[in-house]
Amino acid sequence: MSRPGSAARQILKQRLVRSLRVLALLLTLAGCVACATMAEQGLLPEVQARQAPAVSLGPEFSVQDNMPLGYNAEAKAVVTRDGHGHVFVIDKERAVHHIEIAGTDVLRRETIGVVTGAPSGFSRPDAVEHPPGSLRLVAGDKMFVRSETGVWAEIKGNRCERFVPVGEDLLCTFIAKGEDLGAPTRTDWLVGWFILIPVALPREVQAEKLVIAQDSPDGWTILAVLDPEATLSARSDYVLGADRSGLQFLYRSSGGSSWFLIGGGPYGGGFVGGDSSDQHISYARVDYATLFQRTPDSDAGTKDHPAGWLRVAGSPLPAPPFADRWPAKAFAKEFWRDPLDRRFTVNGALGNIESLFHLTFTIRDGGRTLGGLEQPWVAVRLSGDRWVPGVDIVAADDLPDPGYRWGRDWRALIRSDVHGHNHVLLESSRKGSFDICYFVKGAAGWSAPIVLGGNLPPFALRDLALGDKGNAFAVWKDRNDTVKGRWISPQK
Repeated sequence: MSRPGSAARQILKQRLVRSLRVLALLLTLAGCVACATMAEQGLLPEVQARQAPAVSLGPEFSVQDNMPLGYNAEAKAVVTRDGHGHVFVIDKERAVHHIEIAGTDVLRRETIGVVTGAPSGFSRPDAVEHPPGSLRLVAGDKMFVRSETGVWAEIKGNRCERFVPVGEDLLCTFIAKGEDLGAPTRTDWLVGWFILIPVALPREVQAEKLVIAQDSPDGWTILAVLDPEATLSARSDYVLGADRSGLQFLYRSSGGSSWFLIGGGPYGGGFVGGDSSDQHISYARVDYATLFQRTPDSDAGTKDHPAGWLRVAGSPLPAPPFADRWPAKAFAKEFWRDPLDRRFTVNGALGNIESLFHLTFTIRDGGRTLGGLEQPWVAVRLSGDRWVPGVDIVAADDLPDPGYRWGRDWRALIRSDVHGHNHVLLESSRKGSFDICYFVKGAAGWSAPIVLGGNLPPFALRDLALGDKGNAFAVWKDRNDTVKGRWISPQK
């Protein structure tokens, strides 16, 4: 004869099993709904109605065959006033290459020099045509200038990272050492646990700063220092762009504190660690009238006599409205690894900053829910240091056709041209293959994507150069270590 508690336990067990079966059924049904993409659920009618951009594609061609490129290699493309394309790449051996193109003809391939010294956090080359007919290139710790005769010369003592021409003037920006500026000092800590021994090591650091410098016969003269009183250091991943009346910046600042655990406890003999510093994304604007209004002793600005420097205070960037559940600091940490200079671009014609986000969380956009298991790419806009309400879906799964997938792509790129149009390069995947796809936003809104080329490795190297006449030149790398190129022109 069974005990009285046995029957009760059996009934509870049966009820639990039935409940679990119901829960499993509900999760299955929910999973079926979740498996349907936003396009299949009819949530994106405005995106499905988009047309291919009104452009003409030139033929795909090889810019450089068998170039040994590292996984994190970067390229810089430029379109000069004569309509030629120029591609600059640093290879695995740190040699700096230049390829000049007219149409689909490669006019020259040359190795300019070799990047030396310790690798810096900012490795992307930058180039500009200034003055007309002359090219300037910064690559790592080197600067090179090509005269109108086509001869390259190295400029010693380079500090520049980015160029920005303003009329007949050429400006550059770079991260300057705190000791060169008399910047504030902070204490960074290395704290952790080494087996059974606690560790806490302080280190005094002078904050590094983002500066604006002007080209002059005597070299690069510092005109302005961003956040000169702040104790955090500016980092080399920043956005810089010119509009009609000034320069706009988005930049990262952080400390240098970190933590670690080595051996013992639940970690066994392993190692874990991370960054424990404050991290901020800030916005700053510098008007030309203020920047170029120099005092007679302005060129004498030093850490002991900084009166000649314009002191620019930035403002922390708030979390965007579609991420209002994120405090600004948490938002900055969440997107800390995304390269700002690829995700944001200054639209000089409109005076805004355009941005591209991979939506890794769910948002409410009007009466619909976007994101979740599917993670679309969306575009949002900044006006000054404030977000403009609303988002545009740029790319979502099963668009423009069933089978397209748009996953995480840390090489994703957005750029703006002189006419106020926004251009995007994104990587799509279909049945295990990867394509490079191009989008453009004009007065009528975003276009559907067009495929520029395929046979890509995941997160393939790419860049997009925009010409003054509305044409664009795209470059990317395929699986055969070949750098490909293609011209994109407005339809006539």
